Amino acid sequence: IFRAFKNPALVEPVIVIARTVQLSTKALYVLGFNLLLGIVIFGSLMFLAEGGEWDAATKTYLRPIDRVYNQSDDSWTTIYAESPFKSIPDSFWWAIITASTVGYGDHFPVSPTGKVVAVLNILFSLVILALPVGVIGGTFSQVWSEFDE
Repeated sequence: IFRAFKNPALVEPVIVIARTVQLSTKALYVLGFNLLLGIVIFGSLMFLAEGGEWDAATKTYLRPIDRVYNQSDDSWTTIYAESPFKSIPDSFWWAIITASTVGYGDHFPVSPTGKVVAVLNILFSLVILALPVGVIGGTFSQVWSEFDE
């Protein structure tokens, strides 16, 4: 690997990319700060929307996941299950995975409010990730033309 980087044809692009990152640090800091802020906000909102109610018997948060019709007493019965959003810091995992568009599927909202929070998180992260692309692209063009001269 080190021998490959001694080749001048391979060193030039690495220098250009390193210089671009160096000149674009302010945009990258803003990106990181906004992503961190979004993770804290949307992780907290998701816990509030999907956390459920505390069950002292099982010592877990239970959230409604479904309703089934009970024909014997002619009523609807709500089915509860353990919420994957156990705490606000635990909900940050969901916010990070959703913001990075990985979406493992291990945590997901089931309530309408939780789904709205998820959509807002996705839209926020796409907009925030797209903002510094123009700055970094412009810086790359400038550094490339300087290096080419």
